[in-house]
Amino acid sequence: FDDTYGMPVRAEDRGDDAVTGDETCALTDYARNTGAWLVATKWRVRKFVVDCARAQGTGLTDDDITGDERTSYDNQAPGVAPTKGEVTRTEVLKAYNAGNPTYLTTSTSAYDGYGRVTDATDVRGNHTITAYTPATGGPLTQTVVTSPLGWVTTTTLEPAWGSVLATVDSNGRR
Repeated sequence: FDDTYGMPVRAEDRGDDAVTGDETCALTDYARNTGAWLVATKWRVRKFVVDCARAQGTGLTDDDITGDERTSYDNQAPGVAPTKGEVTRTEVLKAYNAGNPTYLTTSTSAYDGYGRVTDATDVRGNHTITAYTPATGGPLTQTVVTSPLGWVTTTTLEPAWGSVLATVDSNGRR
């Protein structure tokens, strides 16, 4: 745990003490904006099949890495402290390449001025678009979600409570 915020930064499992080679380690890095009180924003989680001392050192091989996930906030590069905390890109390790990792983008998101997702893209580049009524101001009365296949789902909301009044799927069924 880190000394300032008490957040986990390292998790180690030494496995069976009588057996070598069954150790695992997870290292978590945070991108913090203390001025905006954004202190729990993980930007990188790395997983290894070695102990943490070796994972934090040098000389790792492709076989030592089991995962590396990166999160970008507010349309910034990975590791840059967020300004609003909106997740705009997630990536996973594609190849370690002897210490020169490459990543695969698994999702991207765009937001409106209220922090609502308006465009979500999956690993294949397919877009799911969400429109809100009203687009500005409020209270919210309707969402229209268009899938990558062009299927539209309309949800009408009770503005006072935010509860669903009706949902109409792409076939016009309620």
